[in-house]
Amino acid sequence: MPGYVTQIALQSLATALPLFIVWIVGLVVAIIRLKKNPTSGIFTLLGIPIIGLAFLLELAWNIFGIRWINTSPQAWRMARTLMIVIPLAISLVKAGGWVCILLAIFSQPKTKSAPPAEIDEQTGN
Repeated sequence: MPGYVTQIALQSLATALPLFIVWIVGLVVAIIRLKKNPTSGIFTLLGIPIIGLAFLLELAWNIFGIRWINTSPQAWRMARTLMIVIPLAISLVKAGGWVCILLAIFSQPKTKSAPPAEIDEQTGN
């Protein structure tokens, strides 16, 4: 039985490998551009790990949580509630990560305003 769980976990992680590569590239780009646009970099550095955490929580729930519900009499009594609350909590964590990513995408870098042009009192220009 433990070999089966390991196989399922490794298959899930292997299918998510392209996503992991994109996350790593995103983190590297965020670190490189952190000095240029700190707000965007910080939101990216927060959002990607939050989404990664949600992925790991979902993976753990799908592998261990469902098995626990099927084998535990106490969990079986709460199965309907658990099957709603746990995925909802994971979705809320994902949404929080995506909010950070969207804030990183749409945050504008602060531009230094140019000093006001001096107006010549005699000519008005």
